Amino acid sequence: MKISSINKFGLVKIKFSESVVAVGSSYSKGGRFLTEISNIDRSVFEVSVISFYEEMQPLKSFTWETFSLGKTELLLQLNFDYPSYVSDEVNNRD
Repeated sequence: MKISSINKFGLVKIKFSESVVAVGSSYSKGGRFLTEISNIDRSVFEVSVISFYEEMQPLKSFTWETFSLGKTELLLQLNFDYPSYVSDEVNNRD
């Protein structure tokens, strides 16, 4: 998986390298019963933002939640505690 885009509202699009199981149903594969994923949370992976300037790191705190989950992509909504301290330009390096 890889991040394919991040917009100025904190919506992060993550593309999967392979299709994941469709959301909302169960199926049998090789004699095993599998339940499909309908939500991604902190028990699945960690999301972090690293500030270019270490002293700015406390101003980059945020929460996140699954916006949508499909076979080929995941959309996460990042909600920053201090959004004005998060750059929208790479050249600013912060």
